[in-house]
Amino acid sequence: MFKKFEFLEVSKRKLLGQGLGSCSVEELQEIGSQLEQSLKNIRARKIHRVLI
Repeated sequence: MFKKFEFLEVSKRKLLGQGLGSCSVEELQEIGSQLEQSLKNIRARKIHRVLI
């Protein structure tokens, strides 16, 4: 359980732009893709709420 929590904490820090120095180019690309998808989801939800 602790390892899972630690993994989630590290993932969260990376998504917030912290601790990226040790990331490979592939990891940085994956983080960028995750952030882009999250932004798309947020924008879609925002538009949906405005239209309601």
